[in-house]
Amino acid sequence: MGENVAVIFPQKKMVFGFAEGFREAGLPVEVFNSLIPDFSSNLPKMLTYQSAKGLTFDTVFLPRLVPWSFRKVEDDRLEKLLFVAITRAKKWVYLSTYKGRELELVKKMRPLEAKGLLIVQESATVSDDGIASNGEEGISSGMSGDMLELF
Repeated sequence: MGENVAVIFPQKKMVFGFAEGFREAGLPVEVFNSLIPDFSSNLPKMLTYQSAKGLTFDTVFLPRLVPWSFRKVEDDRLEKLLFVAITRAKKWVYLSTYKGRELELVKKMRPLEAKGLLIVQESATVSDDGIASNGEEGISSGMSGDMLELF
């Protein structure tokens, strides 16, 4: 049996939007929308922070860790949401944001890199239309910037 993978989003509309994008790209995913999880499938599960509470996965991806993804969330609530999301991972957690536009909580994690507890990887610049500076498609954020992945 393969690893259980989750992609956790701050908003339900992101779950469905990204799931459609993955499927259009030929990558099958499972939108998690049930009270009883079905882990018999090895397809990556797409769900919200609230839906992830109490579940664990081998690997967790947390895309869109930027302020505009959490517009209506207060700072103390945001910290709790990120704690829940990060602790869903048994082996790996992968956080994705835009350099210079990351959440304050993500910025606070950067010192962990010097301790060897965090790997930071920067990717190509992504423009407003979702095209990376190397000509490849990237994630469209509505703003341009460098991708910053932390795992």
